[in-house]
Amino acid sequence: MIYLFYFEKKDSISIFEEMEFKFEILPVLMLLGSIQGIILSVLLFFYEKNNNKISNRILGVTVFLMSVNLLYAVFFTSGIILKFPYLIRTLDTLQVITPPLIFLYVLSLTRNNFKIQRTHYLYSLPFFLSTVYLLFTIGPVEERIAFYQNFVEGNISMSFKLLFLFKVLNGILFLIASFIELSKHTRLIPQLFENTANKKLVWLRNLLLFLLATWIIAIARPVLNFNVDSIYLLGIAVSVIIYLITVNQLKQQVIYSGISSDLIEDIKAKTHKKYKNSSLDHTELKEIFLKLDEYCRQEKPFLETECNLTFIAEKIWVKPNTLSQVLNIYAKKTYYEYLNDLKAEEAEKNLREKKYTMLTIDAIGELSGFRSKATFYTSFKNKYGVTPLEYRKKSGDTDTSQPTSQH
Repeated sequence: MIYLFYFEKKDSISIFEEMEFKFEILPVLMLLGSIQGIILSVLLFFYEKNNNKISNRILGVTVFLMSVNLLYAVFFTSGIILKFPYLIRTLDTLQVITPPLIFLYVLSLTRNNFKIQRTHYLYSLPFFLSTVYLLFTIGPVEERIAFYQNFVEGNISMSFKLLFLFKVLNGILFLIASFIELSKHTRLIPQLFENTANKKLVWLRNLLLFLLATWIIAIARPVLNFNVDSIYLLGIAVSVIIYLITVNQLKQQVIYSGISSDLIEDIKAKTHKKYKNSSLDHTELKEIFLKLDEYCRQEKPFLETECNLTFIAEKIWVKPNTLSQVLNIYAKKTYYEYLNDLKAEEAEKNLREKKYTMLTIDAIGELSGFRSKATFYTSFKNKYGVTPLEYRKKSGDTDTSQPTSQH
């Protein structure tokens, strides 16, 4: 079992003398949160099974820095930091870089074909400015030990308060920018929150709300005179965020790859009724739909990872927005609904194949082009009225049964 302790000073001049050990559960929880966060950050950063790794890697770096800062808080509150006094205040500016990274993560999920640009590096300017300020105020090891002693006694230096104020303002500005970006995007595409194929923006909204709550706790620290309890509150809040991110990733079963630009085009076309000014007549649109349906059923491009709207449009020589128009008129579906419908048909065939009887249901889903277990089960049941497992059992009993599609 892990035991962590904090030190309570008892009528002594030296902070190293006559210190009483007391067991504390909160540092243990914070330590577990930091370990979990470091493991999660590695998975986010190096996970390969996705179309766009930028969002995952930005989130991975963010979680890693949050975890390191949480570990530092454990060392600080437990008194272990005194064994490594040169670390005191060394990581004080880590909180400055986290809000810009969160903003970049928001951009990566809301902007089409997002890539890191040179201008994005300007977001790290507050971090470098605060680091330079820290270097001029941090002092030698002796002064850092004195800072720690004063901090425990409730005597907070002016340099620490100024840096804290800078971190608060920096966090508020970037969180506001993140909410504005998300709000602007959801106003533009209101149906995105209703689409079962892509719920990443819903998750992003919830993540920002939890981060806002954490920042409110940080702002309240002066009320508690920056004491150890205020660090505990902030540390537990960060631990909860790391836990929620982990649960979200496990629930999804695949690491997020960013909001699909093709899904955005699909919904924008449907929402804003761009079809009114189409130069194509119904005969031409019908021909495009038949060509699309023939191509998808014969070539089965939905089995490929990169089967997005642009990819299919290029294959049949039409524009992406025209393809969205055709699907909405003749299939009464969005692109991803149409694609999942074809995958469900493929899964139904595979479930009846004797050579696949040894495969698990999840393996059948993956073989049929699904990258998410939840999407597989939902799409299959919507089309056939039963779950894949129920269908396999029914097929095994009758050997010839084929449920009627539920249109």
